[in-house]
Amino acid sequence: MMVYFVTGDEKEYYYVTGVPEPDWNHGTSFVDSSREEMRKAFEGYHPTVQALIDCTESVTKWPLLERNPLPLWHENRLVLLGDACHPMKPHMAQGAAMAIEDAAMLVRCLEEVGAEHYQQAFELYRTNRFERASRVQQVSHDNTWLREDEDPAWVFAYDPFEVPLKQPTSQGSPA
Repeated sequence: MMVYFVTGDEKEYYYVTGVPEPDWNHGTSFVDSSREEMRKAFEGYHPTVQALIDCTESVTKWPLLERNPLPLWHENRLVLLGDACHPMKPHMAQGAAMAIEDAAMLVRCLEEVGAEHYQQAFELYRTNRFERASRVQQVSHDNTWLREDEDPAWVFAYDPFEVPLKQPTSQGSPA
């Protein structure tokens, strides 16, 4: 459960948690829920969690939908980045970071080959982002981030302007 204040005077807070639901058949992006449903889902949890539920004025729930990384990241003069081509679950808080890295790599690739060769730049961009973005997407999906003894530098120390550029293969898939 992630809890944070949304006003400077700390009189209003927001909390987010995940509760598995087998199917999302509501036809909407969110539905109303209740404190009773929250109490049932978090029965036996710490008293602080119970207090948060007890003082909640409204409860809504929405799905965390996801999809596999898209094989197509560009077509003609259109190129995708961020959640448009590799949507992340929020467990690593890396969605915006991946979009920023994508944008930085896209700039680097356009500078590398020249904007007039945008198709080549777009393929170079995909080749150099697909593996990393897919790995972050998978770890976020699995919700295993920092649950084991791992060096977080593979996420936080990445610099899209410093990594060596990989060249696309002739089939147009990542190298």
